[in-house]
Amino acid sequence: MNNNTLLIGGVVVAAAFAFVVTQKRSGTEDAEIESRVAALNDRIGELESSLAEVTERADAQAAVIAETATLGSRLAETVQGLGEVSGSVAETAAAPAPADAPEAAPVTAAAAVDAGVGETAIFGDGAVRVFLSRVDAAAGTARIAVNGLATTTLAVGESVEADGACSVTLGGVEGNRASLGYACGS
Repeated sequence: MNNNTLLIGGVVVAAAFAFVVTQKRSGTEDAEIESRVAALNDRIGELESSLAEVTERADAQAAVIAETATLGSRLAETVQGLGEVSGSVAETAAAPAPADAPEAAPVTAAAAVDAGVGETAIFGDGAVRVFLSRVDAAAGTARIAVNGLATTTLAVGESVEADGACSVTLGGVEGNRASLGYACGS
């Protein structure tokens, strides 16, 4: 055997050894990669579950929003209907009395109601409805709507005409409540 044969044999043995070592290292790396892939698959499953929960909540919120929009539309229709009724009541009240009817004697009626924001005070057997929309206790004022949608702001002691010869007076405010007075007649 010459030295070249020995050298070639040594190189072949070294290459075979390197191949075997590489194969063992690859097996370890494969196990590690498989472990990482399994962990990633588990994480993907968790994310899919979370996404399903979020989608379910979003669907529920969309249903609530749709129901709220429906209620808003119904409220708008109701308010419009109240405006139309208020307008027809005003037209009826403005219509001239029949010529043969005797002139009505002045009637004096007085009443007071304590109302909170968002509440409606009713006077004159329902002829006058006063909605209290805001109270500013510091300024001594309240915003009201009398028989309709138009609002007015009154200071304590001020009055606004209601139903012809009657008036609504802001008697006082405290917190989010107001004392409203109602009087008719001369």
